[in-house]
Amino acid sequence: NQKLKIDRFQVDLKTEIINKPHPYVNPFRMDLTGTLYFQNDVGIFLSGIYGHDNYNYRFVDKGKQIFVGITFDIFPPMEIK
Repeated sequence: NQKLKIDRFQVDLKTEIINKPHPYVNPFRMDLTGTLYFQNDVGIFLSGIYGHDNYNYRFVDKGKQIFVGITFDIFPPMEIK
């Protein structure tokens, strides 16, 4: 019956700009993800995307997406002494 303790966190920011995009496509895209990992290497994440859609190029010109989920780190950081 141990309490879950936060072990580490991770923040990722990715940006992308399309050179010479189609006139109806937003050339900018930003992807921001924050993850909290607990001592058992299970974590929760929150991710947000703004801008063009990489998977539906020219079909969806711009948009906003939010994701929430659970993740597991199969290669956790090692401490070397």
